[in-house]
Amino acid sequence: MGTFTSTFTAGNGTQSKTLAHVFQVLAGLSTSPTASVSDTTARVSFRTTAASSSVAIKYASNSSLTGAVTTSGVAVDGTSDFTGAIDLPGLAADTQYWYTPVVDEVDQYSAPYPSFKTFPAAGASASFSFAFGACTKHSDTIGEDSIFNAIPAGARFFLHLGDTVYADRDPPIAATLADYRTQHRTVLIGTDVTTQDFKALRARMPVFTTWDDHDLANDFSSGTGAAIYAPAKQAFQEY
Repeated sequence: MGTFTSTFTAGNGTQSKTLAHVFQVLAGLSTSPTASVSDTTARVSFRTTAASSSVAIKYASNSSLTGAVTTSGVAVDGTSDFTGAIDLPGLAADTQYWYTPVVDEVDQYSAPYPSFKTFPAAGASASFSFAFGACTKHSDTIGEDSIFNAIPAGARFFLHLGDTVYADRDPPIAATLADYRTQHRTVLIGTDVTTQDFKALRARMPVFTTWDDHDLANDFSSGTGAAIYAPAKQAFQEY
């Protein structure tokens, strides 16, 4: 038995993020959204293909989105590489929700919609399972792993322990903010078995992520003053 608190924080003590995942390109989205959750809130992250004056989230506690609520729209532009996030407050605890982003008044999904489940109420005891792992594309079996589709549907969330990208190995070898952004976009789009399965996983459960050395450079230990630290951190937090 485990006791849930109202929020879950994944990180190395200094950095954590919600990982936005990429789906099929529809209308204005280039990365598919994913949700991080507490017992009464969710945060949905996304990326559009270009600047947009209005990105909203339509959501409901039924798989057909009957009677759905739609959030206020937010604008995104190139200063954040067209990434953004929207919070969904006032959710019911321990409840499944389905959702779709709405870009410039165009729904980005039709059924079946991506979904997430909120945590049990804060302070309540509950039996649960979760999955954890690292190294989205490790070097021995690049693009060939299918472990992500082996994670059972009953897991409450996936905890990614880092090396979300291999910025020091996969081209372009990252040194600038543009390079690091490209690294994250490439992995999240899902162009091989590994990243396609990771993409599917993110559509069906919340993901919490921290970073590790390859998110910056191999065996990185140069500290916050290193030239690559700030751009790597910004891209990690955007995506």
